[in-house]
Formats: sequence, C-alpha cells, structure tokens
Amino acid sequence: MQSLSVSSRYRVIRRLHVGGMAEVFLAVSEGTIARRVVIKRMLPELARLEEMRLRFAEEARLLSRLAGPGLPAVYDAGEDEEGPFLIEQFIPGLSLRELLDAAGPLGSPEVAAILVQALTILSRLHEARDESGRPLDFVHRDLAPENLLLDPEGKLWLLDLGIAKSRESQVRTQAGIRQGRAAYMAPEQLLGRKALAASDLYALALVGAELSGARLAGVPVHGDTTPAAEIERLARMEAAERAHWPDECDAELRAVIERLLTCDPASRVTHAGALAALDEIAEASGLSRRVMEALDAAGAEGRASPRTAVLPGGIAGSEPVKKSAVGRKKVAFGLVALTALAGGIWGLNRGEIAPESPPRSTSESVKTAVIPEGKVPVRVELPEPGVFALYLDGRALGQASGSRSIQVDPGTHTLLLTEESTNRYYREDFLTRLGETRLVRFPLGWEGDQESTQQGEKEDE
Repeated sequence: MQSLSVSSRYRVIRRLHVGGMAEVFLAVSEGTIARRVVIKRMLPELARLEEMRLRFAEEARLLSRLAGPGLPAVYDAGEDEEGPFLIEQFIPGLSLRELLDAAGPLGSPEVAAILVQALTILSRLHEARDESGRPLDFVHRDLAPENLLLDPEGKLWLLDLGIAKSRESQVRTQAGIRQGRAAYMAPEQLLGRKALAASDLYALALVGAELSGARLAGVPVHGDTTPAAEIERLARMEAAERAHWPDECDAELRAVIERLLTCDPASRVTHAGALAALDEIAEASGLSRRVMEALDAAGAEGRASPRTAVLPGGIAGSEPVKKSAVGRKKVAFGLVALTALAGGIWGLNRGEIAPESPPRSTSESVKTAVIPEGKVPVRVELPEPGVFALYLDGRALGQASGSRSIQVDPGTHTLLLTEESTNRYYREDFLTRLGETRLVRFPLGWEGDQESTQQGEKEDE
C-alpha cells in the first residue's frame, strides 16, 4: 500500500466506535470543499499480524470492486505513519439493531421493504464478475442487524465487509473455523463448511424474522464457548425451530422467510423468488397509521424532527394504503423517521458490533447484589496454559493468564487476546447490561494460526 498521511488531509471530529478490527472516526476533509468521511484505523495490536493486514486491505479492495448502490464508496486506502487506514463515505443513519431497540418489532410491509432492498444489494454482489467475465463468487458471511443501516432517506446500506470472501481473496480461512456470528449463521457455516451465497440469504432471513418480532432460538450468549453438541443441534434445526414467531406474525411473510431457512442450501428459495414474494407483500400491504403519521411529521424535506413530532400508539389503520414502487420506498423512509422520533438517536456507521441473545441460564448471566455504580463486572476466562496480552476496545490491559476480572460501562465491547511470541489472536465481541455479571470465555482454537490457515487453504477454495 502507498505511504499516505491522513492527518494532513483530514481533520478528525470524533471517534465513532471501536470494532473488532479497527477504530472508526468521523472526519472532515481539509480544503475549500469540506466533505465528511469515515476513517477506519486498524487496531495497532492487529496491524502486526500479516493475516489481519491482508483482511483489512481485502475490505478496501472489495468495496472498490463492488462499488454501487447500498455500499459506501471508498475514497482512499493505504498506510501512513500510524498504520493501515481506509477512507469511506460517511453514511448517517440507524442500524437495524438500533431500529429494533428504539421502535420494537416492525410490521410486515416495513420488514418486506427492508428485505427487498437487502436482497437487491446481495443479488448484485453475488452475481458480480471480474474483468474477464468470470464470477467473483462473493459471499458476505456476516450479515446481521448491526451491519445493515437505514439512512434518513430510507435507503439501506450494507456495511463492514471485513470477513467477506471472493474467489480473488488473498485471505484463507482455517479449515473448520466458523467465520461470522453464530446467531445468524447458516447450518453449513455452523458445521465449518464453505459459505455460499445461499448462506447470506439464510442470515438475511433470520434478520427479517427478528425484525418481525421472532426470537432466534438455540444461540448461546455471545462470548461463551459453544460445545460441539450445541453447534450440531443448532445446525440441524428446521426453520420453525430456528426462529420462534409471535402469534400475531404475518403468515405470508413468515412463509417466505421460512423458505430461506431450510437446512439444505440447495432447497432455499432463490434471490429472484424471494424478491418476487417480498415485493408482493410490500405492494399489497398497507402502511400502519403509526408509520404514516411519522411520515407526515418528517415533513417535505424528508428529515424527522424529534422536537415537534409525537408518536401515536401504533394502531393499524382501518384502510390499507396501496403502494406503488415509490410507495415502497416511503415505507423504508418512514421506518427511519419513526425510529429517529421514537429513540431520538442516529447511529453512525455502526457495523462491527456483535448481536446478543437472551441468556439461557443463570450461569451465563447472573444477577449480582453489589456492583460499582454505573459499571458491569466481567469475568474473562483465558486458555490454559499460557500468558497473553489482553486488549479492551483497543486499550491494552496488560498480560494475563488463567482468568481476570474487569469492570466496564454498559454497552458493547470488544476483547482481543494475543500471544506475543506468535501471530495467534482471538477476538470476542460482547454486550453488557447493568445489574448483570458477564462471562467471556475464550475457546482453545485460535483464529490467527498462520500454519493452520495454510493447511486449511484447499477446503475453503
């Protein structure tokens, strides 16, 4: 990569968040035309690992190659005195996770409109070809509510291609290592097999089910080791077991989503089939009164005004409003306006936070009687034997072995474990809540074992 100085060309406004691979900053370009951008800075402790540097560069290369609607533009990538960097288009908006947190489950028209946009983006990516016309065989491998974002115009964006894979990828995945978030993995991914385009459709179907109010089943609390038997059980679940739907869910939408949740990838409905069915739901269904009033409150400029709008109680209108293609665009736009009004927050490129499922037992998340005010206790269990360097949200915690207790603020965090004498590392993203004790247990397998990665090359090709 070229040696370029970011500090001389961009002024950092603030840090947006720390992800598993990079710190993400909001910045503005210096000069007569000030343009807001996102700067991704690779975490220093990862920059020394060759595999991670390749993965970081791969994200820039893929975004550049796959440029188009729904993907942030790449303005620059390289390396300067502070390490590898990536300059991206800044997308204001709300992640689907934030949307769920602020507004709760969505109606079928809204869910269908979001999935139509997502499928359109994925269809273009999965069908991408190189200059000679050969398929790139692109697979995202990590679709989740955290890396799908709605902007103020209701347009969906796919963020974070950090573990995406294509035929041209220089990064090889270790055989048997599961890449992605267990809550949204397809059965073939859970079993350590090659991820396919159909694997992305499976993950998107789970996102759609969750947006509709379904509870994703059988997924352990993120950060805890998942026994092999649990992985096997999860991989064998049929659609009705993987997502538990509320009684009031829309039967037509559920049927489409469950056709994407079959265990056999070859049996899943195609992009085109899912698009046609979901488009019909979005076309034939009416906008709820809640969304319509939120649209009215947003005004002609298409921006929500949380100071003046008052949300009603979410009662469906008696007369459905028929929608054309333009109407379907308004559905997604109404979602963002509604959520901005309900939550009063706008996420900024929040694409690297892992999901959290409800705890399955008190051993995974237990109430504690005494905790420091405003802090959450976390117990970290490390592989044995060994001495490791531990990092929390990019900040060094020093060396540790056995187990260690730390205290963190409520919210999402990233723990990184490295072995100083090798290129091995492991990362865990986790969520903490006030009043709970959090357990983060690192498994014995390492993501960054270079020798094992080379041995697993053939299986992943």
